[in-house]
Amino acid sequence: MDTSKAIELIEKSEHLGLLLPKDASFDCLAAADVFAGALGKKGKKTGVLGNGALKSAVPYIFKNLGSLDELPREFVVSLDTSRSPISQLRYEKGENRIDIILSPKESSVPNDALSFRNGKAICACIAAIGVVNIEEAAGAVGADPDLLTNTPIINVNNGPTNKNYGEANVTDETKSSVSELVYQLLSSAYGDLFDRDAATLLLAGIVSATGGFRAGSTSADTLLVSSELMRLGADLEEAHELVKERGDVGLAQLLGRASVRSRLDEDQKILWSFLTKEDFEKTGRSPEDISGVLSRLDSEFPRHRISASLWQDPADERIYATLSGERPALEALRSAEGGEFKSPYLKLSSSFASFREAEEKIASLF
Repeated sequence: MDTSKAIELIEKSEHLGLLLPKDASFDCLAAADVFAGALGKKGKKTGVLGNGALKSAVPYIFKNLGSLDELPREFVVSLDTSRSPISQLRYEKGENRIDIILSPKESSVPNDALSFRNGKAICACIAAIGVVNIEEAAGAVGADPDLLTNTPIINVNNGPTNKNYGEANVTDETKSSVSELVYQLLSSAYGDLFDRDAATLLLAGIVSATGGFRAGSTSADTLLVSSELMRLGADLEEAHELVKERGDVGLAQLLGRASVRSRLDEDQKILWSFLTKEDFEKTGRSPEDISGVLSRLDSEFPRHRISASLWQDPADERIYATLSGERPALEALRSAEGGEFKSPYLKLSSSFASFREAEEKIASLF
């Protein structure tokens, strides 16, 4: 994986926009937080493009993300020239001010012919962290619809369906987490910027993405990066605690409901869990929390091969399936049935009319 192009874009950019998926996982937020902190130490101005992913962040964990502002914007002075044609425009710069001077052709310019507004964001480069489909992220740029097409993008992602849409692509689907990729990107040029807190947060991202190193996506490289982070001062016990503290009461309640309706198929080694639309509504959570539920179930139940979370979407009341476990088995399932990996869980494309139909169909595939 070549990170030189990404480093080149970072080095020559004074202002960088940070783009995160709407349903950013703990792993994604941890990676983005450390990335933003490193850029800040390099004197870069980093701002968030949209804030949907940050609404669920715990500020004291993700300190760098919590302190980011939006990128600065151009300031536009607009004159209605149909009412007040001008012959000349110039500016004069003083010690603490700039005067913009409009010379009218005929009568003086009336005050109401002038208007003021914010222009486009000042952004030389975008770092998209954990964003699989860049088209789906277009809503995050708000008033700058052309920003994604006119600005160089650093694409940092471990999803197998990622289309390498960036000018620089720091991508590898064999990695278990986005945190591993951010570590490799930053350590190649800015290794001296890692302190204990940054190393611990990246380790927490890996712990979250791998279910405490129990997911099938955990590889020798995962353990190697984790050991390197620990040599830099990362505290493994603290990393586990950070992942636990990321949850809140609503998520704990949702996990409790899933745990009550969970059972282990000893023959196939499949852990089944079930969530209804009422479970989401009563806990104030959404299907975006399924990854967090699966991660906790994987760590709390006896060793098993596959975890299958069957859940009812409150929007269309159909039953969907999200699975974790041995990567080869999940890859084979995605090839046969279609679906998308999300750090590192597989959401099947198919939906079902009932929980029974979903369970019977999925069980038949293993």
